[in-house]
Amino acid sequence: LAVADAVFIVLEVLAAAAFAATANAASAGRPFDALLAGDQSCAFWLGFVGCGILAPLAIEASALAARRSHRSSVVAVLAVLVLVGGLSLRFVLVNAGVQTAV
Repeated sequence: LAVADAVFIVLEVLAAAAFAATANAASAGRPFDALLAGDQSCAFWLGFVGCGILAPLAIEASALAARRSHRSSVVAVLAVLVLVGGLSLRFVLVNAGVQTAV
């Protein structure tokens, strides 16, 4: 299952990259760039990229390299990291669509 999880994490990266390219190409002002360096960049980089992609991928890669299966506590940490990453992405994308009156 660690191999399947790693494959799905890589597919998630590809989907996020495709979304970024599509969002920037379809709209004036390059809205995804605001997520990368704007007000929501901390939640995007730490939450989605760090907790949702890099940390789980590193944990899965270390398990595959050691040729061991995960303990239940590691699986629970992985589940929480993926949930935090998904929540961060949702938070960032919803806030990107909110326009405030100036």
